[in-house]
Amino acid sequence: MGVICAMEVPFCTICLQNEGEALRHTGDHAVIKPAKYLLKQAAKAEAAARRVSDEEMSESLLAMGRAYRGQAQILKAQKKRKKKK
Repeated sequence: MGVICAMEVPFCTICLQNEGEALRHTGDHAVIKPAKYLLKQAAKAEAAARRVSDEEMSESLLAMGRAYRGQAQILKAQKKRKKKK
């Protein structure tokens, strides 16, 4: 899972933003591991949930944070299984 840019760098955040386009990875932008990216997104969603006064929006953002954390756990488990093989 994750996006592989033209130089086969896993989860290049710039290439991910432009998913579907053929991009040339120049190496001049940050590359982040998929699980770490998802955990950062979860933290951002949870922080936004604390700042919002609308209860429905807050619950929605918390659910999004839980979803990101769940995806990160799945990626970590898959990586662990690959290492065992």
